[in-house]
Amino acid sequence: MAFPAVLNPAILSPNSTDIKATSEQASWIASSNGISGIVGFLIFSPIFQSFGRKVVGIGLNVILVVGWLALSLANSITVLVLARAIQGLIIGGLFINAITLSEYTNPRRRGYFMTLKKISLGVGSLACHSFALICTWRQIASFCIIPSALAALFILFWPESPAFLAMKGRFDESEKAFTWLNGNSITSKKELKELIKAQTERQEEIKKSEKISDVKSFIITIKNKEMQKACIIVALVTLCIDACGRYFLIAYITQILEEITGKTKDRTLQEIEGEIRGTDRSDVVKNLLPEKAISVVHHFT
Repeated sequence: MAFPAVLNPAILSPNSTDIKATSEQASWIASSNGISGIVGFLIFSPIFQSFGRKVVGIGLNVILVVGWLALSLANSITVLVLARAIQGLIIGGLFINAITLSEYTNPRRRGYFMTLKKISLGVGSLACHSFALICTWRQIASFCIIPSALAALFILFWPESPAFLAMKGRFDESEKAFTWLNGNSITSKKELKELIKAQTERQEEIKKSEKISDVKSFIITIKNKEMQKACIIVALVTLCIDACGRYFLIAYITQILEEITGKTKDRTLQEIEGEIRGTDRSDVVKNLLPEKAISVVHHFT
């Protein structure tokens, strides 16, 4: 998500010796993953329910590796757009990661893991922005292959989700996986019993509703008031997050700061430091701040 903040200034710079792009092309590169994210959501949701959480987890990270590899080796604007679009497939899949966390983690620790998920977004963005000071965008893309590859490898050692196994009627396997994840305490046994009971009742309801067509079943689900409330709440929360500019700040922070300060990345820290040391403070203010900010400085001084 933060990579456009590194990539865009590089390909838009007139001094670039690598791929060069227009503002319109850079915008397409940055936004292409959002478009393909819709496709990813439609693809991964049925796979998630049919083949399990491990398959989706590994698939998401393998797609990320392919996307980062394509970015690091890109030789044209078209390849950059395609690479970002490939990565965008996993955005839709990431929304179902919350379900995976809820199924794998103990209820007492679930909040910790959900918080770590949010923290990792901030840490990853900060790392991407920080590496831009010492690395090229190709080097950063190459480095990002490592965590995605490790994540895919780690998932191989997971058991399948107990909830998924119970949903498929594989109760013995579900019990083994649940015990591996949560232990064999009295509380864990009680939770396992409730899980199997809920899934058993669900299987019975499915058998009863087999005569109902998929279209009619969908209409019944949409008319459910609890379903409508949940959809409205999620839509409002998502709208609030997007309206706050969260994703714009992550992706365009470098360009935003350039607009505010009037300075570009093409100038080195040594040049700026030398200017500050050899120039009067008032001249530094004029160089570092845009015209609107200068008027504010003069007003208070």
